[in-house]
Amino acid sequence: MKKIIKTRKYLPYIFTLLFVSLTNNCLANESSQHHRKNSYSSKITTNFGPGDHYQHEMHIDISKFKKVADISKKADDLPNPLNRNKPKKVVLVLEAVEVISKIAPNIRYHYWTFNETVPGPFLRVREDDTVELTLYNNKSSSHSHAIDLHAVTGPGGGKSVTEVEPGEMKTLTFKATTPGLYIYHCAAGNPATHIANGMYGMILVEPKQGLSKVDHEFYVMQGELYTKQRLGKKGFQKFNSRKMIDERPEYIVFNGKRGL
Repeated sequence: MKKIIKTRKYLPYIFTLLFVSLTNNCLANESSQHHRKNSYSSKITTNFGPGDHYQHEMHIDISKFKKVADISKKADDLPNPLNRNKPKKVVLVLEAVEVISKIAPNIRYHYWTFNETVPGPFLRVREDDTVELTLYNNKSSSHSHAIDLHAVTGPGGGKSVTEVEPGEMKTLTFKATTPGLYIYHCAAGNPATHIANGMYGMILVEPKQGLSKVDHEFYVMQGELYTKQRLGKKGFQKFNSRKMIDERPEYIVFNGKRGL
C-alpha cells in the first residue's frame, strides 16, 4: 500500500516530464518545408517564428525572376467607393509573384509580392458580401505562399486553406461580416519574412450604410526592408534575417521603395 501511495504521489510529475519530453521531441523533428527545393541553402533549420535560431539566407539566381520596373503601388490606384445597397458575390484573384525591382536607383531587391506591387491590390467589398478569393502562386516562386486576411473570421484568416506551392492555386470563400479597414499578408512558413519582403496589402469592408464622401482617397503603406548590405549600397541586396529579428531595417519605405 505504501508503494502504491508513493507512486500516485509522483504520477503528475512523471506525466509532466513525459509530456515535455514528447513535445520537445516533436519540435526538434519539425523542420521548415516551405522552401522550394534547390533554391536555398542545403542547411535545414527548424522554423517556429522569427527567433534567434531562424537564420534564413537564400541563394537565388536573379536571372530566373521577372524584372519589374517600378515595384511601388500607385497611391491613387484603388477601386472607387461601391455605392450599392445590397450585398453580392465578389470574385477576387491574387497572384503571389517573386520579382526583382529597385528599392532606389541602382539598388535591386528580391521582392515577394501580391500581383507584382508593394503593397498588393487594395481590395474593396461591402458588409455581408460573399467573397470568393483565389490565390495562385507563380511557378517561378522560390517559396510556398498563402494569405491571411484580417477581415476573415476563422483560423489564420484563410491561411490554412490558401497555402500554395509554386504553380498551385487555391480558392477561399468567406462572408465579410464586419466592416472596417484590415491588413492582409502572406502567412506561409515564417510570416515575418514574407511580410518584410513585401507580401501585404489592405482590404476595406464598407459598412451597409456606405462611407462619407471625400474628395480623394489614397493608398499608402509603410514597410521595412532588411538588407544584408548597408543603406545606399549599390547593386543587388539580399534579405538579412538577423536584422529582421533585431528590428534593424536599412530602409523604411512607403509603398515598397524610396519615394513614391
